[in-house]
Amino acid sequence: LTERHVVEFMMMFCPDGAKGESVTWSDIERGLRERTNTGLDPHRLFMAGLGSPLNPGSPFVRFWRSCQQAAALFMFMHVPVRIAFVPYPTMTSWDHSMLALDLCIDCGVFLNLLANFNIAYMNKKSRWVTDREKIARHYL
Repeated sequence: LTERHVVEFMMMFCPDGAKGESVTWSDIERGLRERTNTGLDPHRLFMAGLGSPLNPGSPFVRFWRSCQQAAALFMFMHVPVRIAFVPYPTMTSWDHSMLALDLCIDCGVFLNLLANFNIAYMNKKSRWVTDREKIARHYL
């Protein structure tokens, strides 16, 4: 440990700040509670207001991710089976219902790509990142 670590610890947990001389266990518990309490309402769709990044804990985002997982599972099972057992006799004899389903799922994958660039995430310091440029860098 260096002096910088001690000063940072004291600033975070000591009621007197960096110049304090002692820290109690209750001060540490209170500091950790305040630090981990995000104050984020899980039922809000947006982090701050309309136009801000999406709240990853909102019911809509959780439902969206569940739908994407189901679509991925369907595609991982359906496409190999269709290629192996239901080949197209000619290039013009398409099963239009399956083609429509595939196109819908492909559109969902594209929308998921756009959505992931607009969903906030928590960084290593337990802070919500809502800057879209940082979200894009994190996602890529």
